[in-house]
Order: sequence, then C-alpha cells, then structure tokens
Amino acid sequence: MRHHRTAHVDSAQEALLTLGRLVDQVLERIRIQRARVELAEALQRHLLPPQLPQLPHIAIAARYTVPSQCT
Repeated sequence: MRHHRTAHVDSAQEALLTLGRLVDQVLERIRIQRARVELAEALQRHLLPPQLPQLPHIAIAARYTVPSQCT
C-alpha cells in the first residue's frame, strides 16, 4: 500500500511540474506576441507622414486606430 501512495504522489508532482512548464511556455509566448504587436504598431506609426498633405479645394482627415487584439 505504501508503494501505491508514493507512486500517486510522484505522478501528482510530475503533473504539477508539467503544468508549470506549460504555463511558463504560454507566458513566454504571450510576452513575445505583445512585443511583436508593439513593434508592428511602432513601425506603422513611423511609416505614416507627420502631417497630411495640403491640397487646394480638398479637405483631408485621418485617424489612427488600434485593432482589437486577438489574444
């Protein structure tokens, strides 16, 4: 009976260790994805002209919107 309990504790500890590793992987992927989104937004903002062109008889308006995140 003692061997059975030890095996149960060992398997529970292994399951928790595996779960911890998986959580670490997910958190790292989230961090990387956030960094990618921030980089993409910065690149897009730097590609935009600092101001809209002035054209006769034409009114131009624009705004920058951040898309909803799919995380």
